[in-house]
Amino acid sequence: MSWRQREMENTMDSSVTTQLQRKNENHQRALSAYKVRNLASCLECMTRAQLIEVLQAVGENYIEVHKLVQSEVSKKMDDETRMYRCQMSNVVHFNGCLEAARRAMDDAESRVRFLHSWSDLPDSSNDDFTNMVQLIADHCGAFAHPKTRVNGLTVMCDMCHVLIKLAAEDFHKEARSKYCWDESLENAMLEVITAMTLAERQAVVDDDALWPTLLSVYQQSSNKLFRAFGDIIDEFPKLDSGTECEAEENDGLRYLSVESDQNNRQDEVDMLGAK
Repeated sequence: MSWRQREMENTMDSSVTTQLQRKNENHQRALSAYKVRNLASCLECMTRAQLIEVLQAVGENYIEVHKLVQSEVSKKMDDETRMYRCQMSNVVHFNGCLEAARRAMDDAESRVRFLHSWSDLPDSSNDDFTNMVQLIADHCGAFAHPKTRVNGLTVMCDMCHVLIKLAAEDFHKEARSKYCWDESLENAMLEVITAMTLAERQAVVDDDALWPTLLSVYQQSSNKLFRAFGDIIDEFPKLDSGTECEAEENDGLRYLSVESDQNNRQDEVDMLGAK
């Protein structure tokens, strides 16, 4: 084999090797890109220190993340340990939230009245109200102070009575039903209650102001307003009928339950009659 032939073969071998290396590099790039194809895979590529840094930064700016992390940590604690941690938190009173909620509802009503004249009703004009309700629930998470959760539940009960009063008015009732304000409140209240320990829930039942307020909303609920409020009441301990006084309260609760069921059935009859 001549020198020129050997040089040509070496050149060809070098070219083939270069092509194989490029293919291999492209394959590695594709493999590396595939490893970070979604959030879960990105997290798997991060070190523990990086994860902590990112979560801390996000948690300080987004209360939803903060609440989620605390919820996962609290699941590993017993109630007494968690209560020690809760007592370390500041008490939030939610001052001004009820008045701000009234303004948000009034603004939404004004928009409905304006757009109703154009035969065009908005699909979601309740953002201000629902965002405020969710913000209250977000501050009543797993590590919130027990008084904060009671304060949040109390404010939302007051909001329920505002909606009950609005529901008594016939003007634009169909338009108002599109807002699902009552569902927002029910979901937020359930979120607060499920964050409570059993002792906290029992304290709510024993509260001479808050518990009757909850029962009052339940009494006025129907299949048109606060349809899932029974689920909220069911989250609390059953009343002990061991004493005469408690037995009377239990009878009162059963009366409210029966009356609410009768109202629901009457509403169903009314709806069928309307058809």
